[in-house]
Amino acid sequence: MNIQDSAAQASPSPDKGGSGASQGSAAASVRATVSVHIVTYNSVDDIEGCLACVRAQSYPIEKIVVLDNASDDGTPELLGRIGEGLDVVLSPVNTGFAGGQNRALARSDADYALVLNPDVRLHPDYVRRLVERLERRPEAGSATGMLVRQPAEGLAGAGRNGAPGMGVAEGGIAAPGAAGDGESPPAVQAWLDRLPAEALIDSTGLAMDAARQARDRGAGEPASAWLEAGETFGVSGAAALYRRSMIRHVSLGGEFFDETFFAYKEDVDVAWRARRLGWVALYAPDARALHARGWKEGGRTSVSAFVRRHSYQNRFYTLVKNEREWRRLPAIAAIELAKFGYILLRERDLLRCWPEIMRRLPEMRAKRRELRSRPGRG
Repeated sequence: MNIQDSAAQASPSPDKGGSGASQGSAAASVRATVSVHIVTYNSVDDIEGCLACVRAQSYPIEKIVVLDNASDDGTPELLGRIGEGLDVVLSPVNTGFAGGQNRALARSDADYALVLNPDVRLHPDYVRRLVERLERRPEAGSATGMLVRQPAEGLAGAGRNGAPGMGVAEGGIAAPGAAGDGESPPAVQAWLDRLPAEALIDSTGLAMDAARQARDRGAGEPASAWLEAGETFGVSGAAALYRRSMIRHVSLGGEFFDETFFAYKEDVDVAWRARRLGWVALYAPDARALHARGWKEGGRTSVSAFVRRHSYQNRFYTLVKNEREWRRLPAIAAIELAKFGYILLRERDLLRCWPEIMRRLPEMRAKRRELRSRPGRG
């Protein structure tokens, strides 16, 4: 195990050209290399189950990087006990999802990077199936599988007690609820292979409407309705496989995920940038995973002020950086005026976002200019 006391400051490395040799249980013809990148923040109840599923992948994983964002719940100590074979980085400060992932991504030059949340449980074939699709589509810079909501009652027949939960710690990344034996790789595989009728979609990628509002495609719908592969606007950062050459191509100022965002909607920003520069994103329904994103249930009253603030201001940053179609402005303006009216009536605390939004506008405009000057995928 390689443990460092502070986060690396380098920007993501360039693509190394697919020269990695195969190993493990994958086929001998495998050439592309894969690294896994996880950012933890008070994830002591979840990271062990996540890593068990990563280690059970049928595709060889060249490197597993875990960056801890100054957790105080025992996560660093747990990583010290279970971290054999991991590259563990202990950041002395909370750098957010965006900053943490950028530093984690910089620690590998594998051909593909799996950005993974600790509250995700992967099917053993998740990585293999995504790599196979990306290898057939050189114009594709990212891919996601079918992310299924982890059922509150646990995995049927897995013997798991209790329900998964999700809390969001003020000033940090979401902290998932406790994991149990029912989340072991065999139990996860059996449940996802069976895909019971009650299975609901968490995300099949990102979609964007006419008012440029992004959402998780298929969220809350039966998983059985999403069995067709295809392209999507982008991929959710919960379990996203990115091509290393795309990471380098779309990074602005050395940042793949915009660190101004800290957390939330940074994956939307990346997806939009990638599309602007000629990359496509893929959805593969035969690659499956569980996601315990319970904090999304119950409406806005169940979402912390921290999440709402970052989500609100990051939407404006995303629009300023990426929107180029003037015909979209009426729909965008109508939605934002309606939201502003709601904020005045029900969520006046969000008005405190506006000084920060205005302060950041010159920075976002500069990034917009940098993006517009960048040549497309050639």
